[in-house]
Amino acid sequence: MADKTCNVCDQGLSAPIYANNERTSITSLRQIIEGGTTVYLCESCCHIQTSALDNLSEYYDRSYELLTNSEEEDQIYGITNNEKIFRYDHQAKTLLSLINIPQGTRILDYGCAKGTTLKKVIRQRQDIQPFFFDITDRYLPFWESFLAKDRYATYTIPNAWIDSFDIVTSFFSLEHADKPGELLQEVRSVLKKDGILYVVVPNVLENIADFIVVDHINHFTSTSLSHLFEKNGFEITKIDENSHRFSYIVIAKKSHRDSITASAAEPAKDDSIKSQARSSADYWRDISVKIAEFENKLPPNTKYAIYGSGFYGVFILTRLKNKRGLTCFLDRDPFRQKHELAGKRILDPKDLPNDMRTIFVGLNPKIAQESIKMLNWDRTNLNLFYL
Repeated sequence: MADKTCNVCDQGLSAPIYANNERTSITSLRQIIEGGTTVYLCESCCHIQTSALDNLSEYYDRSYELLTNSEEEDQIYGITNNEKIFRYDHQAKTLLSLINIPQGTRILDYGCAKGTTLKKVIRQRQDIQPFFFDITDRYLPFWESFLAKDRYATYTIPNAWIDSFDIVTSFFSLEHADKPGELLQEVRSVLKKDGILYVVVPNVLENIADFIVVDHINHFTSTSLSHLFEKNGFEITKIDENSHRFSYIVIAKKSHRDSITASAAEPAKDDSIKSQARSSADYWRDISVKIAEFENKLPPNTKYAIYGSGFYGVFILTRLKNKRGLTCFLDRDPFRQKHELAGKRILDPKDLPNDMRTIFVGLNPKIAQESIKMLNWDRTNLNLFYL
């Protein structure tokens, strides 16, 4: 069966290290869908892999929409000195800082969605020649006013693009691919000799939510990334774990060879990765119990808020029994504050209702307590639950 074979090294996979006991799972877009989540660990290349959704191509073509409410819609990447930094701005700034882009460079953004990152790059570097590609036509309205028709494509790469690009970028696409090797082979085909591939993917060891995001089929580690890229004809020049929080940035050059012998394994490093993967599985098995224990101690009819309207917040919601007690979500993202989630308003944290005392904090555990401290809520009797 396909689920029993590693997407990176093609080795057989043993029993899953995690399988939830729920009838639903959560996608990267916070959608609650039918079916469980099953996660495997490859003992050979340290890849972490989730069973693929049924009708995967149709899902991405017709159901997956990323930030399509407006051209400006974005996500908060981080907050520094109380100033919000948005994801697309950070991605554009980081790309320009990490690779040299000569005058007139042809860049293809593969799996580009709205194409916002490359659009922001072009505003600073108007000499660059941009191109867009995605496996759906849902983003065409965002491209048509920006590019000529011969500079974007959907579903199939045009023959005219073969061996034509100096740089290909891919921001958070590879984790969705059920055949990541084939994706890299297609990217390799459109790169010129010695062309550069710049890829950003989640770091599951730093953002534990990625471990159970059901539409992220691939949860890459530094070891599995090296194996995947080298196997598919790329020479990795850098795997950067620091420039984009909770993510890997892979910078690789198109090799003259179709395949490169994978680098020798580092046993201690591999053992550490496998240990962290199993700890992540334990974490998600235990956290539902901890949420239930906290909820059971609350007085009947307690009203509560969930801080965070992203994956962690939705996860908490799915585990709570008293959903009638939910009053609102809290989120500092101004784009999310315009909407509702699960029929409840998403409020700026500064608008926390005066009588609200119980808050479930749905943020990455690595930053949750620091993020709450930054709010400077003038209340001493808050009852906070942290994941």
